[in-house]
Amino acid sequence: MSAKKAYEIAVLANRCKECGLCISICPTKVLAVGSKPNLKGFYATVPKYPDKCIGCKLCEYICPDYVLIVKEDGGGKSIGRVIWNDEVDVYEG
Repeated sequence: MSAKKAYEIAVLANRCKECGLCISICPTKVLAVGSKPNLKGFYATVPKYPDKCIGCKLCEYICPDYVLIVKEDGGGKSIGRVIWNDEVDVYEG
């Protein structure tokens, strides 16, 4: 039996328009609306449950503003990052 793959989910917060497409398409419900507004006043998506990510990249493909980046993480532990202009919020699985 092979080990579960780990993924890094990065969200470029200030690009997010809170459309919700990524949240609705995620088959494992990794994403949620965050509690912090971006520079435009929208509440950016956050990778609330990164350990549930299966790496399908549906969220990345559907996003019209290129907000999400999903990549395999060789570290063995899934992690989510919300990248703001001057800081990074980290969500661990």
